[in-house]
Amino acid sequence: TTIQSQQKNRRRVIILHTSPKMGSGTLRNACRVNLEKTCGIRHEKWTKWFTQPPRGYFDENQLYQLIRNCTSTSHFCMKGWGGGRRSSHAFVAKANKDVLFVHMIPFRNFDEWAVSALKQLH
Repeated sequence: TTIQSQQKNRRRVIILHTSPKMGSGTLRNACRVNLEKTCGIRHEKWTKWFTQPPRGYFDENQLYQLIRNCTSTSHFCMKGWGGGRRSSHAFVAKANKDVLFVHMIPFRNFDEWAVSALKQLH
């Protein structure tokens, strides 16, 4: 169909949405290392134990600019689900017509995660 042929020519970008209880530290580190290797982005070491999170992790606008400029990778991380006060999803949709976004929400143990998430909400 026409939609399938249009999607075939689009760049696929995988965005890992991370939060506590989802292995976020490990994924955040993997995203940071990936950006350093594939895009040449250097991250500051904040302390002996902590390194700056991957670029765009806390700022959607910075993330989407990074996606446009760094085409040698398809994996990026962002904190939480997005859609916050600084969200620019409408702009992003127009600016990235050639990109197919795949949003992934990983979890370690779904049952424990679901119980914990419900407790946080109520």
